[in-house]
Parts: sequence; C-alpha cells; structure tokens
Amino acid sequence: MTIEWAMSDLVKNPETMEKAQQEIREAMRGKNKLEGTRERHIQVQLPQIGHQGDAEAPSSGPSVAPENESYWGADAESFKPERFENGSVDFRGFNLEFLPFGVGRRICPGMTFGLSAVEVGLAHLLFHFDWKLPHDMKTGDLDMMEISGTSTPSKTPLAVLADLVTPLP
Repeated sequence: MTIEWAMSDLVKNPETMEKAQQEIREAMRGKNKLEGTRERHIQVQLPQIGHQGDAEAPSSGPSVAPENESYWGADAESFKPERFENGSVDFRGFNLEFLPFGVGRRICPGMTFGLSAVEVGLAHLLFHFDWKLPHDMKTGDLDMMEISGTSTPSKTPLAVLADLVTPLP
C-alpha cells in the first residue's frame, strides 16, 4: 500500500517525480541495476519520497489536526516532500512529534525491513521506468479517495503506464 500511495502522489505531482527520478538516476550513473541493501548500494537520501498527503484531498479523507500545523506547516495536507530535506526530525521513533513506528521498547521490530522494502522498491520503479497516466488522463482525474481498513487502500487502484528507460538486469 505504501508504494502504491507513494506512486499515486508522484504521478499526481510530475515535477516531484521527475526530481526524484533525476536524483536516483544521478546516484546510479553508470550502473544498470540496483543491488544489495539500501545502506550499502543506494548511497542517496531520497527526500522526494516522503510525506504522503494531498492538497486536493476530499473533505471525507484524512486531515491533519490544526495543532499539528506547527510540525507540518500551513500547507500540511499538500504533497511537499521537500519539507523534510533539511530537517533534523527523525520519524523513526526518536522525535516524539511523529511516531509512525512507535518508540522505545514498543517500537516496531519490522521498521528497518519495512523502510528498506519501500525505499528499494520505489528506487527500482523510479530508476528503471518513466510513468504516465493512461488514455490522456489528467493528474486532477486521479482518484485519491481511501477505503477504511488496516492498510488504508485506495478506493480506485492506481493504473499507470510504464516506459522502460534503463534496461532491467
């Protein structure tokens, strides 16, 4: 779900996707495949892959409480991954403003694996392919509604077209 939501936000924000693709492709210049763990081989921070909110989120969707504006800014519901580029806040449980994985003894034991899987998965998608919406669909037509549930899936599954840029190994 996380990769699908990240790709949805990136497709909906083509400038951000282009910036993220340039970043990963520059980091991998001269190579035709990503391999190994993110710590060893992907020696790049991908600030473009971050917060997943949407400025055009429907009123029935999730929202950020007004008191959280001090953390997220006035445009808290906008997809702006660059807001985290030079920040010192760590979302992995060490700053108590954000606790997506818990903290202390109760921190998620799968956090490192989950983050690696998402980062490496997105890196592969952005490195090897250019993405576009099908049938002259516009980014404003992309349905960002959610279905309630433990994994919060999209009401309408993401459908995109992939153009191979870097050959697959």
